[in-house]
Amino acid sequence: MKPALLVDAHSPGPSGLGRYTREMLRALAGRDDFRAIHIAGDPAEVSGWVSGATVIPFKHRRHSPWVPRDWSRVEAAVPGPRVSWFPHWDGAWTARPGVTTIHDLLSLQESGIVGAAKRAYARAWMQRMVRHSAALVTGSEHTALQVVAEFPEAAGKITAIHHGVADVFFDARPSASPMRYLLTVGNKRPHKRFETAIRAFARVAPERPELQLVMVGHRDPHASALRALAASLGVAQRIHDATALTDAELAQRYANAEAMLLTSRDEGFGLIAIEAMAAGAPVIAVDRGPFREVVGEAGILVPFDDDRAMADAIRTLDRAHYIALGRARAEAFTWARAAAELARILLAAAD
Repeated sequence: MKPALLVDAHSPGPSGLGRYTREMLRALAGRDDFRAIHIAGDPAEVSGWVSGATVIPFKHRRHSPWVPRDWSRVEAAVPGPRVSWFPHWDGAWTARPGVTTIHDLLSLQESGIVGAAKRAYARAWMQRMVRHSAALVTGSEHTALQVVAEFPEAAGKITAIHHGVADVFFDARPSASPMRYLLTVGNKRPHKRFETAIRAFARVAPERPELQLVMVGHRDPHASALRALAASLGVAQRIHDATALTDAELAQRYANAEAMLLTSRDEGFGLIAIEAMAAGAPVIAVDRGPFREVVGEAGILVPFDDDRAMADAIRTLDRAHYIALGRARAEAFTWARAAAELARILLAAAD
């Protein structure tokens, strides 16, 4: 008998985690590996994600200790054989069997979670997931190496599976936008280092009076420091925030951008880079984390935190050249391929 797939979606949110979970699930549903798919989450959020999937009410906030305590109830609703998949490390180490995706180790760093006690809590949870999961998945070889260095027990059971790109980004085309702009995308947290993008923009702004900077993402507390920096550099009036965009709206922002600026200290994969390239935005990224692995030669890589180098790349950018390279690069990143690799791991782990 084929196993059932039981997926933890207790708090997907509007971020990359939610997109990763939704897109991977939809691609898995298009295969014939599992007799049924059950999604444990808030019905108001996850209903409609996958046609024919069963939703098991499972409402918990992110990092809630009730997730592992309550998972036995979820498992009891799905008779075996089955396998549980946790798209984030704050899942249930009590699952038998379970496969866990670890996107990055930012939760163990000061820039990811504020407070030593919270970081210790996250590390202990992640350690249990590493120890008790039948297999581990991550988005890049870069992150796989980080996980093994932090948790040696992960060696031999972690696999890097590059993410895919949703069709909505491949389908995007430039529109007659009246605005010429550079683009950043992501939560405005310290590790994203949007300061580099703002400083680079301030360097080219006097030469390009029509150019703006659009920053898409949630306004975390660090956003106030970014606004203060922009004001000190005299470019605050030319920087625009955008939040709560649909995938189609985000795809259009990519397609109309002069360039996509990626400045993060670290990322688990760099999904934004691939989405931008698929939609036709030339990518200028810092040479750090997984960007070399994901972007390759399809974008321009500059030294980390070097706003002067980023400004020079903006000035000399051959847009047509990098749009063509980016689209070709993005075509190799499909959710169908990612789902096939994940399905193989889930099936091997199933009871």
